[in-house]
Amino acid sequence: MANTSKTVGFVVLLVGLALLSYGGAAAYATSMASQPLVTGTQVAPAGDWHSDGVPLTAGAHVSGTLTPVNGTSAFFYFMTAAQNRNWGLCAPCTSPALINATGKTAYNLDYTVNATGTYFIVMDNSNGANNEAVQLSINQTAPGSALTTYEYVLAAGAVIAVIGVAMYLMRTKPKQ
Repeated sequence: MANTSKTVGFVVLLVGLALLSYGGAAAYATSMASQPLVTGTQVAPAGDWHSDGVPLTAGAHVSGTLTPVNGTSAFFYFMTAAQNRNWGLCAPCTSPALINATGKTAYNLDYTVNATGTYFIVMDNSNGANNEAVQLSINQTAPGSALTTYEYVLAAGAVIAVIGVAMYLMRTKPKQ
């Protein structure tokens, strides 16, 4: 009987460890998944601007590249919703923005958001005589959030592994 208890305990421990491995790997992969925010070619019309609003969660990491396709340079801003409302048409300007990359021939975005809200990616061509096309590839890596299914799998795996260890170590008294 003692050997059967040890065998069952060992099998339960293995199941718990398998769940821990699967849950941990899946939770990590999910938390680190990069999701596209804005991709493709966007056009800022001559004498105007183009913006894309994207909802972001505090802790999200935003990264990517902006490359003008047919012009010499672009005015690029990354700003909060409040900054976008107050911005107006003042290019090039020092209007408050989280990132103000004016006159760049290319720009690499790398920013971690500190508050949840809508953020704006703005290509400004207010002073341009021609349409300005910009190739964008902007992604976000979301921060860890509330418990996911994988985290529940992790918790279940830990509990099952502990039960397996307890069963394995449990001693049964022989019948007399």
